[in-house]
Amino acid sequence: MRERDYIIKILSPIINDLLEEYDSGLFQTYWIEKTSKRVQTRKRRKIHAEYVKFGNESTKVGVGVELRNYGIELVSMEVGNVETDNNDLKLREDHTALKIELKNMLDNFRDELHFKKKDIAEIFVMGIQITGLKWVIYCLSYNYDADFYFLSEVATLVMPRSLSAMEQLLGPFIKNLLGFRYTLLMLNKKIASMAIARQSTPSPASSPLSQTSEAPKIIRVTEDVFKILNGIY
Repeated sequence: MRERDYIIKILSPIINDLLEEYDSGLFQTYWIEKTSKRVQTRKRRKIHAEYVKFGNESTKVGVGVELRNYGIELVSMEVGNVETDNNDLKLREDHTALKIELKNMLDNFRDELHFKKKDIAEIFVMGIQITGLKWVIYCLSYNYDADFYFLSEVATLVMPRSLSAMEQLLGPFIKNLLGFRYTLLMLNKKIASMAIARQSTPSPASSPLSQTSEAPKIIRVTEDVFKILNGIY
């Protein structure tokens, strides 16, 4: 099965039923080939360009789930080629693209919602890399004290291959998907409360105006003094 067929026939129905059917007002799913443009402007690329020579496949992701109210993505997915055997190069390219996009997604909280770094440390974003029948779910978080981003593998799901395997794997698979949905709902609730709090936070008081120097006093000059100053007398 080609990647596009997998997304349309398998992944799309699962994610739509999981999120959009019951939480249609909260989430929006995009099934597009998205390019992470920010990789071209990263600071490290300008300093050490030889270490960040990414190809096209390393800067693209296939699926995104965003918060409908804020237009901020919470989940990014990358589907590998499920038609052939695992390709190590493709696997690394997909993994790199996912990590780049997850970092960009956290940056968007600062750019779009004006979150501070301390705010970002309280949330996280998620990525799913799908290769064949295997789903690996990652979480990217920011540690404020260490000023560092951490990528963690939080779950691995295996799609049932046959009816006999489905009996054993379907239960844990659905349980993990429901846990995934619950996590997104909790993230949405927390992000919404943080965004509202930031909007209602009063701006810091402006500095008091500095005192201006007094205007010079106007001295009235009599006609005799004026003539003297001009050398008439």
